[in-house]
Amino acid sequence: MDSCQNAIQVLGILGTIFGIIGVVLALIFGVRSGRRDAKKDIREDAQNIGSVQSDLGYIKGGIDDLKTEFRELRRDQGDQAERIAHCEESTKQAHKRIDETNERIDKLTTRGERYE
Repeated sequence: MDSCQNAIQVLGILGTIFGIIGVVLALIFGVRSGRRDAKKDIREDAQNIGSVQSDLGYIKGGIDDLKTEFRELRRDQGDQAERIAHCEESTKQAHKRIDETNERIDKLTTRGERYE
């Protein structure tokens, strides 16, 4: 019986050793897999950051274009405001001349003169 007990003890010890080896190997493979996943995540994050930076560059370019167009519109609006002011002044002068002409016509017609 001693030899059977010794054999059982040896098998128990071997089972324990194999169990410990299995746990150690599982830890090693888990750590390696985690590192590989971390590297993959870092690579994906870098690609995403690059994509976001590219999109931001495109948006910045669009904003710069809008600023340029806005400046041009503001300048054009200023030019148009000047032209409108000039037209208003000309219209005011034309009305004044029309009123003066109408007054002359009224004076001439009240005197019985003919206006030509």
